[in-house]
Amino acid sequence: MDNPTSLPASARHLFDQDQGQYSVNALKIRRVLQLATDLARKPLSDMRVLDLACGTGAYAIEAALHGAEAVGLDARNDRMSEGAAVATELGLNATFMEGDVRSVSAGTHGRFDAVLLLGILYHLEAADVLSVLRAVAAMTDTLIIDTHVSLTPREVVTLEGWTYHGHYFREHDPGENEAERRRKLRASIDNELSFWFTRKSLTDALARAGFTSVMEVYA
Repeated sequence: MDNPTSLPASARHLFDQDQGQYSVNALKIRRVLQLATDLARKPLSDMRVLDLACGTGAYAIEAALHGAEAVGLDARNDRMSEGAAVATELGLNATFMEGDVRSVSAGTHGRFDAVLLLGILYHLEAADVLSVLRAVAAMTDTLIIDTHVSLTPREVVTLEGWTYHGHYFREHDPGENEAERRRKLRASIDNELSFWFTRKSLTDALARAGFTSVMEVYA
């Protein structure tokens, strides 16, 4: 966003601005999309971008502000409706869909110049992480991930004959009902436990999904 103050308050809210200054979140959004253009080797105005588990849709909105065709998908519409309203208000080429990231596929959603998986992998079970990575590999050559990783290989899972290390993280208590789980906007939709991969195991999973290069970026 070159001139954020020119946007209506409804859009500025998505970027957590304070007194006209960029917050860490706004800077991160710009950095992530800069990475997308660097890796895809084309400007955002020529790109089709998919933001999985998009939350309020700030990344999709920012991409669309620069001319991209942006698609945001999230299993919860509670926050995503904010981004959808902004896209309509500004007349942006941004589409928001309610859906589970575990159901994405190239056949349903098509191909993209870049796919964003930001803050979602560590909310999934290990098998679902592998399934999502494989599906995304069929949709794009450029995937940007922001995730927690396990710093110690405390626990082991074996999937499709391969061993992965990491640790389990509790998302929900066993006694919580569906409504209670859906109200926890920063937790998984339904699985009680998620699996956080170690760096090496996540790299292995990406390679086995079909990605030929994996890079860790320090902002």
